[in-house]
Amino acid sequence: MVCTDQRVTVLGVGKLDDGEGQEFILPLPPSLSAVTDKRRLTVTLAWLTPVKSIRQNYRIAHLWFSPKNSLATDRICADHHAVQRGTVQHEVLESSKAVDFQDGDAITIKVTCRADAGDLPEPIRYGLAVTLEVAEGIDIPIYQEVRDRLRVRVPISGGHTT
Repeated sequence: MVCTDQRVTVLGVGKLDDGEGQEFILPLPPSLSAVTDKRRLTVTLAWLTPVKSIRQNYRIAHLWFSPKNSLATDRICADHHAVQRGTVQHEVLESSKAVDFQDGDAITIKVTCRADAGDLPEPIRYGLAVTLEVAEGIDIPIYQEVRDRLRVRVPISGGHTT
């Protein structure tokens, strides 16, 4: 809907069964190609899982995400495995290394599900929030560039007149 020029947030939802995964694609803003300005990628995954209180692994479902990106690669203040222990995974990745990419390239975030304490009675619903940003004051319009690339284009079919 709206963000600052230097920040874009994309929301996703879904549901997964045991062994399933879904990929979310965040288009890369071309203005960040080969730029050494600091940028940050924040990804948060949250879900509710049924529990089995008689088991040590009480969560029935375990979900996690794995980002495939070269734009922001350094994890900030979190261990990759520790952030996957609950029902919220929150990671902040930063970088200021120049990365060369083409218009049309994207960050891919795969959300995966596995049964942790027995069979899943139903698919597990989840929400995903992804924010890509550069520091304020850096004149890179990443919001508009990502928005333009996410815009759904409606095909126009040949109509007829009556």
